[in-house]
Amino acid sequence: METLQIPLSESLKTFLEKQATKKGFSSSSDYVQSLLGELQEREQDRKELEEKLLEGVRSPKVPGDEAFWRARRQKIYDQHPELDPCKQNTQRTP
Repeated sequence: METLQIPLSESLKTFLEKQATKKGFSSSSDYVQSLLGELQEREQDRKELEEKLLEGVRSPKVPGDEAFWRARRQKIYDQHPELDPCKQNTQRTP
């Protein structure tokens, strides 16, 4: 594994160490490595989303009336019930 040295101001070093401790990391290095891993994952997710959006833009147009979109929404809600606004928990605490 490669090592990277980064000069930090005293205040930034203190902040980093506090955050690492607060988040349960054994060292600030472990914390920074975790942050970079999360950033790498988000970048990959962003690229995948962009590819899917471009695929959608390049796909043939589909005529869609209200019935088409209602059926499309229902298909999505069936696959992802947590997104269905009619099935979300709307109970209020007294």
